[in-house]
Amino acid sequence: MYPWERESLILLSKSTWFYVATLVVFLGAREAGAVETISGQVTNQNTSAALVGIDIDVFDSLGNAVAGVTATTDAGGNYTVTLPGPGTYSVRADASPASGFADEYYSNSFLKSGATPIAVSTNQAVSNINFTLLPGFTISGVITSLSVPLLNIDVDIFYSTGELLGSYNATSLTGGAYTIGALPPGSYIIRADPDPALGQFYQRTYYNGAADIATATLVTIIGSNVTGINIDVAPGGTIAGTVRTAVGLTPIAGIDLDLYDLAGNRVNVNASTDVNGAYVIGPVPAGNYVLRADPTIVQGYARTYHPNAAHFADATPIAVTLGQQTGGKDFALGAGGTISGTITVQGSGTPLVGIDLDVFDSLGRLTDFNASSGAGGTYQLGPIPAGQYYVRANPTFAQGYADEFYNDKIDIAFANPVSVAAAGNTANINFALVLAGVITGTVRNSLAQPIAGIDLDIFDATSGLRLRRGATSAANGTYQLDRLAPGTYFVRADPTAVQAYAMQYYNGKTTQFTADIITVSTATTTSLIDFSLSNGGTISGNVMEAVLGIPIVNMDIDIYDANTLVKLVQSTVTNAQGNYTLTNLPPGQYFVAVDPIAGQPYFAEYYDGVPTSATATVINVSTGGNVTNIDFLMDIDQAQVSAGRATMQLLLALCLIVAGYAALRRARRSRSA
Repeated sequence: MYPWERESLILLSKSTWFYVATLVVFLGAREAGAVETISGQVTNQNTSAALVGIDIDVFDSLGNAVAGVTATTDAGGNYTVTLPGPGTYSVRADASPASGFADEYYSNSFLKSGATPIAVSTNQAVSNINFTLLPGFTISGVITSLSVPLLNIDVDIFYSTGELLGSYNATSLTGGAYTIGALPPGSYIIRADPDPALGQFYQRTYYNGAADIATATLVTIIGSNVTGINIDVAPGGTIAGTVRTAVGLTPIAGIDLDLYDLAGNRVNVNASTDVNGAYVIGPVPAGNYVLRADPTIVQGYARTYHPNAAHFADATPIAVTLGQQTGGKDFALGAGGTISGTITVQGSGTPLVGIDLDVFDSLGRLTDFNASSGAGGTYQLGPIPAGQYYVRANPTFAQGYADEFYNDKIDIAFANPVSVAAAGNTANINFALVLAGVITGTVRNSLAQPIAGIDLDIFDATSGLRLRRGATSAANGTYQLDRLAPGTYFVRADPTAVQAYAMQYYNGKTTQFTADIITVSTATTTSLIDFSLSNGGTISGNVMEAVLGIPIVNMDIDIYDANTLVKLVQSTVTNAQGNYTLTNLPPGQYFVAVDPIAGQPYFAEYYDGVPTSATATVINVSTGGNVTNIDFLMDIDQAQVSAGRATMQLLLALCLIVAGYAALRRARRSRSA
């Protein structure tokens, strides 16, 4: 390239960049000059008169108020709002309570959920966004605690559908009085919402004394003000703490906190951590609670029960005191993993949407991690602490498929464990479901009368394993065992001791060993699996130490069918007084035996004082009969005692040898020093 060519190219490049820069400046200036507006008029619907001084609020497409964008109607009821840019907006005429008019969203909706979105393009002036307001009415009452009026308690109002009316609120004044409105005719829910940050240690309460919105009493406005909507809030206490990362202890904002009573019921309060990771949850009644930090999958931390447990049963309860804050209940969250996969129909591969997924921990306990398959049959579970889990696809009866543990197993006992790594995703945990079969029948007594409330258990006939499902007989005695994979099963009617009927396997059998096998086919109902239950009998007695005559606690008591020598499931253990009762026994002949567990230095024996069933005394139980005084006097197994004593002596000798060796080493070090 010649020098003059290079110089010309440089000049051309400079010229090009100059024009590009000029174009950018021009377009930028044009965009800067662009203005988007919404305008309209607000009038009285009854008189068509212009309404002056009505605030106009603007919301974005997500329903959030657009900061700094507002207007007020002029003498002609007219307004214009200047928008921050093109987009989709909702607009509200926000009348003050003093005006006596109810709020209204465009177009003619009292609720935000019913607002008509307004699309605004670049440099567009949207006009005729008009409002015609109606006069409204008020709801008033008094906020108290234990009948003492409370000052400065916030009062919230919801529409009957549960939608919060964010533009309406009130605060109790002197004497606890509040007034909220103006509101159009309709039904509403009122809530007193004390703030513990202001020292208001009272429980959030709905009218009329309800703890949650679902059970709150509606307040209906017809055509006049409603008075006497009084709320008495009970004293409570709060729990506070900080949520941080396990690594680095960095505060985490936006983590939800959930609270449960000791029975596992969710308490109707919640909280979320602030920018410093701090939270306050409550107030709640005095008592003990379980607290859970509940991150989302996007946040990526493992759901954790306080202080550091993955399962509800392993959490440490937190005591709450009335009028106080229980602080220092902190969390250090580790990274959580996820499980993902697809649920389809076996054979066709058709994706299944809306199938629930359950997770069990390595001990077989159901956790509260769950999900539902979405579009394409895909799902994702988490965030879950690192470890091993079992996953179950759990369709509803209406969906028509058999539930299934991964990988194509009917029960957790056979399921393949799924390993989850911190901050990782375990993929391809897929399920191919089959159409389910159903077992139905009726439970009656010996007079052919239906029996309600009898538990029905189901077993896999191949392994004899009881499955994690069942049913309970209805008022007419009918029951239904559903969502069953094709296969063979046993079914058992399992009354409680209070119900006093004899336990029975289908068809009229005492043990699983003799029970009839029930075959279940795909998409088929196997019916008439009926039970006729007789009154159950009992066998009772006590177990005592033979020499000292003291009761033996927690001694296993086993019962066997005397004809088949099959052990029954009605076995039990002795109580603190050495007593036992074997219940729900069908009429028949039985052997009873005591079976010492490890650490109990006694001989196993059958009633009456014999070592084998060959010479045991047969116990006859009649229908509804009670056989008493089947007692045992237990002799000590000297061999076990001697073996235990020898073991202790050996351990003592080893301890003495170790202690002597340590003393010798110390002496040698002392001499060398």
